[in-house]
Amino acid sequence: NVRGERANALCGDRVRVELLVDAATDVVRDAGFVGDACAVCVAAASLLAERVVGGTLDAAARISADELTALLDAPIPDARRACARLPLDAMRAGIAEYRAS
Repeated sequence: NVRGERANALCGDRVRVELLVDAATDVVRDAGFVGDACAVCVAAASLLAERVVGGTLDAAARISADELTALLDAPIPDARRACARLPLDAMRAGIAEYRAS
């Protein structure tokens, strides 16, 4: 019931993040993503999906770009940080839209 999509025009990455949220408890019950993206973006999306399941939507929204990059446990060059941040931006957009409805 939460769905956010973002694209990076510079590199062509595109990712959609989806969350299944229990409306009564605001807990993320499941998360997934679909993407046509580089390895950094796909890895970040996968780790993000794992990280948010079982937590609240507020906790998911508070995940920082630095925290997500740290989850990758690999050096990410500055030029590729946008790739790692794209799934987070997509999720936040979906959360904002969900809360607005």
